[in-house]
Amino acid sequence: MELHQEIKHFIEKQIELACLFLPQHYPAVETLEKFQEGYKYNGVTGEILTGTKPGEFKENWCVICSNDYNDPFYVDLSEQDQNFPVYFSWHGSGNWEPVQVAGNLNDFAAKLLSIKKVEQNADKLQKLLETDFDMTIELWKEVYESVEEEEDSSENGDTDLSEWIKGKVVIRDIGENKMKIVHFLKTQLSLTPQEALAAVKQKDIEVYTGYLVHLKDSVNYLNELGATAEFVAD
Repeated sequence: MELHQEIKHFIEKQIELACLFLPQHYPAVETLEKFQEGYKYNGVTGEILTGTKPGEFKENWCVICSNDYNDPFYVDLSEQDQNFPVYFSWHGSGNWEPVQVAGNLNDFAAKLLSIKKVEQNADKLQKLLETDFDMTIELWKEVYESVEEEEDSSENGDTDLSEWIKGKVVIRDIGENKMKIVHFLKTQLSLTPQEALAAVKQKDIEVYTGYLVHLKDSVNYLNELGATAEFVAD
């Protein structure tokens, strides 16, 4: 795909954040088309997933990065004259509802860099979000609340430095509730029903990557579904 210089420059910055709601995965410039897999087309069947109906992913949308839940951040290629406003959507809800999170790519990069500078200091990060971010936008509100929850946990002695370990969540055994795990994989990994059914046949299924402090609830949830899941440190 012909890549506009502004999009190329943003992708090359590779601004990764610790918060799982914010960008953690980027394509290489030369693999941008591959990065659209699961959003614009099915990587297994080649089926085109875009459409013009409400809730469908649009052909003009281009995913530029994603968070650890595979929620995409994207631009509309037809909005070059506006310097590419940046949109975000939650996947797994059955439709794509674009939420504008930045006025343009430069603004989005500046927002991410401002967070990155203070992300290890909860007080500074909260103040930054309160003063410089629009809390009526659900994404920024979620980021703020996640910082608040981590701070409360730390004050209550629920979190320590040993939980800031990077690794992955792995399902070792799906248990007896096969279809619940199939549904979980389908929604969380943007898989088709066929792909999810194939995935549960694997010995070890990698679900998320990130820090233990953020992923321990996911491990507990999977175990509650009847699976055997664990966090594996890198």
